[in-house]
Amino acid sequence: MITTSNNSFDIMSANFVLATIGTERAISYLIPLLDHSRGDVRHSALAALSELGNGLDLSIFLHGLKDRSSNVREYALVAIERHGDEVAIEPVIKRVQILLKRTRQIQTDEVLIALRFLHRYQHSHQAIPKLFHWIIQTKREVLFDEEWQWIEDHFTFY
Repeated sequence: MITTSNNSFDIMSANFVLATIGTERAISYLIPLLDHSRGDVRHSALAALSELGNGLDLSIFLHGLKDRSSNVREYALVAIERHGDEVAIEPVIKRVQILLKRTRQIQTDEVLIALRFLHRYQHSHQAIPKLFHWIIQTKREVLFDEEWQWIEDHFTFY
């Protein structure tokens, strides 16, 4: 269905089914959907790839951080948190910096997902403590309460 249907709802439904009961064999069919014109199809394909894939698919997830759809970028962070390694640190730091550049109107989980991922590597990559220091010192006003609470719960150097 995901290779023959023109109906984006059908493709999304199939992607979510594959995420639940699919196998690695579905990955090669999901990857082309990351170029679909509809963001909903791209994010459902990325969600399925996150469920079925592994760290070898990291470049796909990193590419998702640059997508024009905010849903795709958020699912990319979910996949990076799940499968990412040190290669993803710099792109995730850049994403956090972009997110916190100004006051956000809509609360999403993107910042928390990114912070959880970066927290894993805080002792092995010197840019991470610098980022957290920048957030704590200059970005308190753009954080939502849940994000600030997470920082308070996980860092004591402020």
